[in-house]
Amino acid sequence: MRLISVLVMLCVAFVAGAINSIAGGGTLLTFPVLIWLGLDAKVANGTSTVALWPGLFGGLYGYRKELENSSTILIRLGGTSIIAGAI
Repeated sequence: MRLISVLVMLCVAFVAGAINSIAGGGTLLTFPVLIWLGLDAKVANGTSTVALWPGLFGGLYGYRKELENSSTILIRLGGTSIIAGAI
């Protein structure tokens, strides 16, 4: 892999992680770059999803005070998401 490709991936991953931790939507950056680098669409989608998980956990940690009194609704929404995702 060429050096320029690696640098582009690192820069886009950093910016996408920052976007995801604030508002979401980092995949709008990572997915096209992975396609541009020659990955298959399915592989690019999976890679993009897995690569942005650390930003999710960073955002959760950063907003922990705001989420402190939201445990009931988070459990309901989380349970619904798991069941719907399994179906």
